[in-house]
Amino acid sequence: RDTPELNFGRTTRIEVYHDANFADLDTLNEKSLTSVSALRDGSRDVDAVVQITEITKRTFNRDGEEKFLWSGQIADPTGRCRISLWDDLPFKETDLPVTVQIKGARVRAWQGIPDITVDNAEQMTVLEAPPWDADMDLTNHAVEVDLAEVVAGPSRVGLKTSGMLVSVREDSGFIMRCTECRRVLRDGICSDCGPNAGAEDIRMRLVVDLDGATAAVLVNKDATLAALDLDVDAMRSKIDEIGEQGFVQHVREQMLGRHLTVTGRSIVDEQGAMILADGCSMEVHDPQMRASELRAQWGWG
Repeated sequence: RDTPELNFGRTTRIEVYHDANFADLDTLNEKSLTSVSALRDGSRDVDAVVQITEITKRTFNRDGEEKFLWSGQIADPTGRCRISLWDDLPFKETDLPVTVQIKGARVRAWQGIPDITVDNAEQMTVLEAPPWDADMDLTNHAVEVDLAEVVAGPSRVGLKTSGMLVSVREDSGFIMRCTECRRVLRDGICSDCGPNAGAEDIRMRLVVDLDGATAAVLVNKDATLAALDLDVDAMRSKIDEIGEQGFVQHVREQMLGRHLTVTGRSIVDEQGAMILADGCSMEVHDPQMRASELRAQWGWG
């Protein structure tokens, strides 16, 4: 859908034209490479240079015939996404991470996250070294993105953004998830699977804002415990002591109005932006220094 299309009719005249100021083919090919952050659902004939950090083979039966698919994670300095290859690998699994140049790929999206689809191995060329700093570890690389860009841009993986925490939702804390689909249970019932015994989990549901750009944030278990400086037993004891609503109020007193930095992936759709955070930290302020900054900002004596 994001690929331009030229239509030629009977009245169109095409002539060969050579412009000495026009770039050569190699230069054009280099400039036409698409970065991971610029991938869009529905794009075709995509050329890119990426590093494959993970790859797994999956076999399945289709119409009685066994087929296979390689799927994994790719990255470049602008972000991370997924790749699907419907052919044999042009390298060994043990060689990972591997930098490859991809030609003529198409892009699909799952949960808003781009997936580069490569139909045959001839579309991939293994490179000896990446065109970026070879010492850069892209496995868990997080690209710093302004919150306004996160909200207005496409869904993406491997981002880091920040904003002021303006809301802590009531259903933060311990939750029960469906053992089949991982949805949150309501009174022991999954909206998709029906009654379920459930598996315990921990999360925080937050809202962050920066200059009018607002996003919901779901913080996973490990990041929640790290942000609150608790372990599971300590958190359970705190809730037993002050109750679930008291615990949410305790979190609000600790965190509301603080500058929050999160890492993870975003899902952006017609309902807005949501960040699934696997990392969460609060900016630490010296109270006296912060008071001085506010007095200077608002012109107080």
